[in-house]
Amino acid sequence: MTQKKERILVAGILALFFGILCSFGPGHYPDTQGYMDMDMAREPLYPLFLLLCRMLAGKYSLWLAVILQNLFCAVDAYLIYFYVKRMCFPELFGAKEEQCSGGIALSAKSQELLSVLLLASLLLPHLVTPLFSSSRMILSNGIISEGLCYPLYQLFIYQLLKVLWEDGRRMVPAFVLAFLLCLVRGQMMVAIPIWAVTAGYRIYRSYEKKARGILLVLAGTVLLFVGRTPVISLYNLAVHGIYAQNTSNNLTILTNILYASERENGAKLPDATQQELFYRMYDAMEELEYTYHFAGSSMQDRAVHQEYTHDYIKFDVVTPVLKEHVQSLSEEEREGLDTGVWIDRMAGEMAKPLLTQNPGVRIQVYIAVVWCGLIRTAAFLRPGINLVTMVVYVLLAVLCIRTLWRNGQDRTGWFLLFSFMIVCAVVFATGLMIMCLSRYVIYNTSFLYMAALLVLWKTVMTDRIFKGKNRKE
Repeated sequence: MTQKKERILVAGILALFFGILCSFGPGHYPDTQGYMDMDMAREPLYPLFLLLCRMLAGKYSLWLAVILQNLFCAVDAYLIYFYVKRMCFPELFGAKEEQCSGGIALSAKSQELLSVLLLASLLLPHLVTPLFSSSRMILSNGIISEGLCYPLYQLFIYQLLKVLWEDGRRMVPAFVLAFLLCLVRGQMMVAIPIWAVTAGYRIYRSYEKKARGILLVLAGTVLLFVGRTPVISLYNLAVHGIYAQNTSNNLTILTNILYASERENGAKLPDATQQELFYRMYDAMEELEYTYHFAGSSMQDRAVHQEYTHDYIKFDVVTPVLKEHVQSLSEEEREGLDTGVWIDRMAGEMAKPLLTQNPGVRIQVYIAVVWCGLIRTAAFLRPGINLVTMVVYVLLAVLCIRTLWRNGQDRTGWFLLFSFMIVCAVVFATGLMIMCLSRYVIYNTSFLYMAALLVLWKTVMTDRIFKGKNRKE
């Protein structure tokens, strides 16, 4: 098949696939209304995206949002598919005839098979969440930040692959995309260290003025971390008339802390008012069986219990208790600030002294959440599949080391190592902030599968060729 025909075929498959997804219409979820109302609890970029759609399409704005989200996903899949093939296939299929002795033929059929598997890997995340997750969410159809965050993240990794393999100038668009991702979801702050590590590696390996380049990367990293706060605050000032951060981060942190706390931890809070609020929340959680005491003993049971209780703790226990207290304050005591801002501020003040309490339990819960996130990145939670998934991770790590040990410049080996890095970065960071549901960790599934397929194919074929040579000799 010629490259032109393949491009037409792939474009047609993507158009059909995403057209089918788009035909289901906009997906409404519990968080949808908050984004449409530009709620202060939400990061600014997705509400602004929906505002732009309303300006362009009026009452059909949600349909426009879904069409654009599907279009972005399709374009990303097209770009990534052909770029990975262009960079990796010469290494896999570029052997001369004399290198293929022993009757091993690198046929066109094997190229077509691997091409189909790579394309399937790019489409896989759009099937996993609707078929296997509890939300049944179609990512590209959801009126929720993941609908825009997913294609932006795919484009971000596409740019970083170019940085990794060939073009250091792609650090700049990747830098911009990292900042945009931070404005879509707080979870995507992890894009900053991913960018920094990849850019730093490229400079270290390819540039003469290494010290200057590394300093620029460090300066860019600081700028990304520091710049996010004033941008979000200015957005809230323009939309809500209040110069403040979004009002959900501290609530989320306090929710996670309370889940893994003991009642006596409340004594560490600095004043009697905070202690009283803590005991009210904690006693309610114990009565409703929302603390870690009521989780099962297995990793899956602990992670699933934490996921199940998180929103109930946050919205049915923590928020009402803090809201009642804030509303009891006088206007002078509240300093004229919005109730939501005060609630989030109080949650942050309570979280700080509690964070260092009960560290053993917090670590156990975190390990269970991360373990769950790693499995959901590659597969889905099932008792019979969990152990197999972790064994496969270990085997792939061994293959990655083996591949790079044989050839330190091997692109497929570096692709797999890079995939491991971004998988761990997203899962470990997400586990710290919230929980590792499929829709929170699905971002790197395609890259992990593609890299694994390429390394496995190369390993199998290399070993076959090597054994064929030995037999001939």
